Amino acid sequence: MSQRSKFLDFARSQVGTIGGDKYRAWYNKNVGNIGSTKWAWCAAGISYCANQVGVSKSVIIPTASAPAMLHNFQNAKRFKARGSYTPTGGDIIIFKYAYNTTSDASHVGIVEKVENGYVHTIEFNSGSLSDGAVARWKYSLSSSIIVGYGVPKFKNNVKTVRSGRIRKKPWRDPKGGTSKTLKILPVGAELEYLEDDGYGWGKVKSGDITGYIQNNRLDSENTSRFHKATVLLTQRVKTVATGEKKTVQKGDTVKFICEIEKGKYKGTAIISVDGTTCFIKSSDIKVK
Repeated sequence: MSQRSKFLDFARSQVGTIGGDKYRAWYNKNVGNIGSTKWAWCAAGISYCANQVGVSKSVIIPTASAPAMLHNFQNAKRFKARGSYTPTGGDIIIFKYAYNTTSDASHVGIVEKVENGYVHTIEFNSGSLSDGAVARWKYSLSSSIIVGYGVPKFKNNVKTVRSGRIRKKPWRDPKGGTSKTLKILPVGAELEYLEDDGYGWGKVKSGDITGYIQNNRLDSENTSRFHKATVLLTQRVKTVATGEKKTVQKGDTVKFICEIEKGKYKGTAIISVDGTTCFIKSSDIKVK
């Protein structure tokens, strides 16, 4: 699991916590003693999450100040203004409220996901309780209270591409009509690796494009590879590229690439036979 995913998962585990004393106590002991008063703890909560999963202090600088968190990302050239960037899970969302006329930021949170034009967040020191809580919220991506996003450069999340393309979804093939190519990547391109699905595909981000790539297209030994499958019936199968026929024998071990779940080719699997991708009925293989 990537460091970004660990950070986001830990933040999710905090949802429902009421009051900020735990986060204040950690901050006072490990970062800087602000005192025992009920000071705002949104940034301290984020700093706490980063610390708990081993995020470097140079990636998310510990602070109890929303404006300082904004300035830290700006100074590191890791800040993206609202409207210029589509955030992803693990980014830091920065707010400024209309009543705040003395600083650049009023509040910060963690982006959980973006869906249907809304950014979903996990926020510390949030809600109407007297000392706040850790809670989920959502906002229109165009909301005027969003200043922008800090984009942490998490450890081990930059990978180099040997060749390939980013697709809209994993487990789909273009002939199934459900895996649109979002971006073709040149050899040597760098991308941000967000999450390994454990079945040979990785969720990645390149610029403002987020999608999926086959892990075997990346220069990395730390990502999953495609599972193997056993052929259950001797038969002639079509190659994906040309439609030519290739024989597979009962009991052969092949590489399982994906299974098409929608459209004309629903119920068909894509396998790799000696380096050639081929169609086969999903029912005619057993994935190991």
